Amino acid sequence: MRVYIIDDDPLIRRMIARMIAGEEAQWEEFGSAAAFLEALDTLPIGCVLLDIGLPDQHGLEVLNRIVARRPFPVVMVSGSSDVNDAIGSFRGGAMHFIRKPFSRQQLLDTLAEAWTVGLERTAAAEREAAAGRIRLTAREKTVLEAMTRGHQTKLTAWQLGLSVRTVEMHRSNILTKLGARNVAHAVAITRSLHLLPEAASLA
Repeated sequence: MRVYIIDDDPLIRRMIARMIAGEEAQWEEFGSAAAFLEALDTLPIGCVLLDIGLPDQHGLEVLNRIVARRPFPVVMVSGSSDVNDAIGSFRGGAMHFIRKPFSRQQLLDTLAEAWTVGLERTAAAEREAAAGRIRLTAREKTVLEAMTRGHQTKLTAWQLGLSVRTVEMHRSNILTKLGARNVAHAVAITRSLHLLPEAASLA
């Protein structure tokens, strides 16, 4: 688990670091919103522990910038009892909102859940990006759907009213575009990237 601690108070940052130490966690401290945002695009996936009362930028503004740029789960931290802070945090895309003071167990449970969600979001974002790079024609999608259903070339040709050679050409193009070794590999890629909703539902 990786945690990014954003708080202008060095004592708070050290306290949080002590709480998560020994939990197979890695952490990095940032004393300002500006410092974190400057590094954001190059940081590995991690949970963001963001103080809402930062002096250089309001936490909700920082939250909006994080959500717009990276699929990081954000846990907002506040020393205030203002319910509007919590409402604004959740509306802005924060996963959790915790108030100071909080217990070590409360922090660990919150971060563990956020870390799991962060990994899922990152995987989903990578799948979406990969799927967006694959351009299949309408006919290739039809042939690919037949491949996911286990239909052989001759059956596909008969169903689509095409020659066997044409179907073979489409299948070859599909393997090339997907970077697949064979039909089974192409089907696995299709389901993993959700290229065809029907294929994903058959997984």
